[in-house]
Amino acid sequence: MKFRSFAAAVGLLVAGAVSAPSFAQQQSQFTAAELAKIKADVRAAAEDYRRIFSARDTKGIVEKVWANPGISLGANGVSVMTPDKVAAMYDGLFQSLAKTDYDHSVFKDPIVCVLTPTNAIMSGKFQRINKDGTMLAELTASYLYTKTLDGWRLVTILGGQPGKVVTCD
Repeated sequence: MKFRSFAAAVGLLVAGAVSAPSFAQQQSQFTAAELAKIKADVRAAAEDYRRIFSARDTKGIVEKVWANPGISLGANGVSVMTPDKVAAMYDGLFQSLAKTDYDHSVFKDPIVCVLTPTNAIMSGKFQRINKDGTMLAELTASYLYTKTLDGWRLVTILGGQPGKVVTCD
């Protein structure tokens, strides 16, 4: 997908959040089977991300998790997440985790809200677990996924308040 189309789609998604129908209304356009399939596929993509992240596999995250391009919506504005930027971000995070007893991460009952046949938000709590089985941290995250020719890919990690997850209501 060309960046202009991609950026326009993300912009419309963000701008339309104020006047858009609720997630429940958007999801009502799908049959139960279609909705279940998309949710299962997004959860499987998220589980791949969790597994690759837990292995501290930057190359796997770049090649199998993130869309190219991705988008970062942060305090400094919007930036394009090229493979090099994604790799640098995760290398830094993995270096930080190497200073702890981090072993793996666990998603806690993620919620998937289907926006369109090719876009969904997955939100939930996840835990970073130490080598001895104790919890290093419990965090909340929401992820925008899009369906590409290579499967469901992460477009951006959406910030939010700690402990608050996106629901489909």
